Amino acid sequence: MYDIGLPELEITEKMTDENNDCTYQATVKTSPSECPECGSAHIVKHKKHDRMVRDLNEYEHRVGIIIHGHRYQCKECGNTFGEELDCVDKSGRLTKRLIAKIRLECFDKTFKDIAGEYGISQPSVKRIFEDYIDELSESFIPYSPQVLGIDEVHLHSQYCGVFVDVLGQKVIEMTENRNKVTVKMFLESLPDNHKIQCVTMDMWQPYKDAVLDVLGDVPIVIDKFHIIKELNRALEEIRRTLRKDMEKEKRASLKNMRFLFLTGGENLTPRQSKQLDMLLEAYPQFKTPYYLKEAFRNIYQFAESREDAEKLYADWVQANADEDCHAYDGFISTVGNWHTEIFNYFDNRYTNAQTESLNNVIREVDRAGRGYTFPVLRAKILYRHITAKKGKFTFKK
Repeated sequence: MYDIGLPELEITEKMTDENNDCTYQATVKTSPSECPECGSAHIVKHKKHDRMVRDLNEYEHRVGIIIHGHRYQCKECGNTFGEELDCVDKSGRLTKRLIAKIRLECFDKTFKDIAGEYGISQPSVKRIFEDYIDELSESFIPYSPQVLGIDEVHLHSQYCGVFVDVLGQKVIEMTENRNKVTVKMFLESLPDNHKIQCVTMDMWQPYKDAVLDVLGDVPIVIDKFHIIKELNRALEEIRRTLRKDMEKEKRASLKNMRFLFLTGGENLTPRQSKQLDMLLEAYPQFKTPYYLKEAFRNIYQFAESREDAEKLYADWVQANADEDCHAYDGFISTVGNWHTEIFNYFDNRYTNAQTESLNNVIREVDRAGRGYTFPVLRAKILYRHITAKKGKFTFKK
């Protein structure tokens, strides 16, 4: 007969429909010997009872099992009951192996896609996921990473806090907002938070205040990519202002200048570098802002120590003053406000690059879900590393 890997059942028939989805007819091999309520062996068959159970797909086609069984009655206590099957979930509608499959797939697929794939309802998929998260939550052990990354992700018109183990490259918590009280509560909840040796973040004052209140003198490092972003924002304002004052015909020739202007010089192709040189020669008013931008970026590339970085920055500020390039004054003020945290990077060379990468994962999961509640989204992100699949096999020489 048929063997579908469920030893408690005897498969008697297989039927397929026009979509090649199949239904197995099955009987239960072993009858109960005693009442599960009182333990009496004085039991009799009460009536026939059929169960319709969904199982794992076969060759991408959906599978159902009709289990023909009985209800039994205990003559001692009057309790009625059916056959207990280890292969079927307590709901009696799904096999346990299907539920195990759905649990894992919930981290990579939407509830809607899973429901369509297995022919069950979205609420059922969500319930399976939520039950699994409850189990994972009980065994989840929060910890204090050596390097903590604090960032945010903008979802549904609000900023959610994202906390990352920078060295472990995984999200360790998400919060519904990023205010100081919430950040402090998270930091205080971490066991052994004295083990945190460094915190990376962007220039958001509530983060800094919360870290200082809870972790004291732990070095705070402002992510260098946020600093370069602020620098590029200042440069872009210069470009727009200069372009606005030019004649219409000349503005048209600068159509593609923005990319060349804002991209780091080391990242330009030889052809793009040549194009940029030609533009700067044709429009010399852009030279000073551009070369000042590159000079600041070089601090991160070439400074070997904090002392080197401090000196290079002082020279850069002087060059900005000598060139009378006041458009960078706002940026210089920002660096002044966060001077210690910015230059802490040269003592603790950590960034939030991994945090930004994980934020992109969060956005992708949220977009795919189209309306996940925050608890569902948090669970999908927070526990996904627990259920991570093994990578592709590679031969080792």
